[in-house]
Amino acid sequence: MALDPGSRRIGIALSDPLRLTASPVSVYQRKSLEDDVRSILEIARDNDVDLIVMGRPLHLDGAESEVGKEIEPLFEALRDRFEYEVLWCEERLSSKEAERIMLRKGFQPGEIRRNRDSFSAALILTWYLEERYDGRNS
Repeated sequence: MALDPGSRRIGIALSDPLRLTASPVSVYQRKSLEDDVRSILEIARDNDVDLIVMGRPLHLDGAESEVGKEIEPLFEALRDRFEYEVLWCEERLSSKEAERIMLRKGFQPGEIRRNRDSFSAALILTWYLEERYDGRNS
């Protein structure tokens, strides 16, 4: 499972059981830290998730962004409560790339706004899977 968290929304994506593909699932509207963690863990349980990768928003120069500081408590809470591993994952430019892909596929501007975060999470998960399972790390 991949999360693309922001201050108001969290994009969610899942891979298939063989970890070959990543698909956008939903965009969760944030409520409170406790509600956010509870909802994410419920989705993870319902989908037999055994790893959560969370996009870490960094500036292009690698420095921590303000959003990164805002989502740190979510990462820590998930890491403390999820029975498996929770990892930070590179996510720079994932939203821009998600928008580009959706435009190319013919999505309308409103659809792009509504779905950008889940598509971005799918890209984060794709990048993680490619890095982790591309044959160099098997």
